[in-house]
Amino acid sequence: MNATTLPTSDRAKALRRRFLVVATILAIADGFDASLVGVTLPVILAKGEFGVTPGTAGAVASAQLLGMLVGAVVAGILADRIGKKKVMLATLILFSVFTLAVSIAPGLTLFLVFRFLAGVGIGGIVPTLIAYVAEFSLRERRFANNTIMLVGTAIGGMLAPLAGLALLAGLGLDFRILWIMGGVFGLLLVPVAVATMPESWAYLQTHGQPQRAASLRARFGLGDLDVPASGDRPQLRTLFTREYRGRTILIAISAMFVIGSSTAFPTWLPQYLVLGGVQFSNALALSALVTFGTIVGCLVGGRMQDRGNPRIVVAVFLLLTGLALVAIGLALGAPFWLILVLLLCYGLVNNPFMFNGLVANVYPPHLRGSILSVDFGVGRAAAVVAAALGGVIAAANLPPAVNFILWALLPLAAALAVFLIPAYRRRDASEGRPASTPSADETVGA
Repeated sequence: MNATTLPTSDRAKALRRRFLVVATILAIADGFDASLVGVTLPVILAKGEFGVTPGTAGAVASAQLLGMLVGAVVAGILADRIGKKKVMLATLILFSVFTLAVSIAPGLTLFLVFRFLAGVGIGGIVPTLIAYVAEFSLRERRFANNTIMLVGTAIGGMLAPLAGLALLAGLGLDFRILWIMGGVFGLLLVPVAVATMPESWAYLQTHGQPQRAASLRARFGLGDLDVPASGDRPQLRTLFTREYRGRTILIAISAMFVIGSSTAFPTWLPQYLVLGGVQFSNALALSALVTFGTIVGCLVGGRMQDRGNPRIVVAVFLLLTGLALVAIGLALGAPFWLILVLLLCYGLVNNPFMFNGLVANVYPPHLRGSILSVDFGVGRAAAVVAAALGGVIAAANLPPAVNFILWALLPLAAALAVFLIPAYRRRDASEGRPASTPSADETVGA
């Protein structure tokens, strides 16, 4: 039985599953490319490639993060205005082309330019995919599906140090091979995305094509709850109206700490471990272990969000993340197995993916791209500053434990801000106003 002869419900389920699989593979490519600076930076510093020194290493990390900031702000807003599919394809091509271009960069200036431009694509595709997946998921699966997709970035982030371990530390190949792999992988995914991912039904609904939007929802077996009115076009200032203002401000504060730390810290983790006495090859392996823990933890956490209070789940995970970083710092110099176990525990509770899924699901569909632009924009801006400060910390010759304890302050602060985010009541599709008697699964973050 092929897809065209399946019963309607099974055909819709197959379409939703295919959409999620493709989105997750795109996230893997994004995560791989985003991690390449952290994986190759120790080699670049050791060999003096591109003229990078310990004093300029922070600029290398910040160039990519600055691009990710620009991409997150622009892509999130454009996704609601010109369509998520167009923005997703543009960002995919952008980061793939300029990741590949690093392999032929002749010096530091072009290296920084290429990483900035790749960063625009890397930073833009993730918020687009978050809103995209939430839109094409059943209500009871939105947190879990978004977590599955975002785990793709963690898988990519895990594959990058593993590839570095095998190809650089193991076979002694030039570090540029990793940049070539990342760029080619992304470019191969462009025709796949074109063929398998439809345009956003929320975009069609708010841009004068409600019949196409309804047809698309029917094909994917999606309900009519929370469908915006036709012609109700999203505007960024809506996020700061009385209805959403408090929620938006708290999300921005939370994002500053959550995304700022989760984006910048992995860049410096291998170097901090090396400063703590861990061998370079072991540091790469431990970085991959952290990412593996994040994958497992976020999959479990995503299901917990669907079944319980998503806001409390995220806040608790953030609290545990901060405590785990403190424990890692204090354990440096202890037996290797203890550091390994603590890093695995840190990975299990490190939850930027769960936070971003929460953000997407406490706003109606036609505002998700806009709020994610605020979420990632503020977070990426904080990450640029954090990455630069990370270099200052690494060069300051502080006690190795202090490096980790300073970073632990960020998730601890985020836990409080997330706890204060108010609940969101979904809207009735036909009337465009809050349902008078919402059920438990129509309230997010209560």
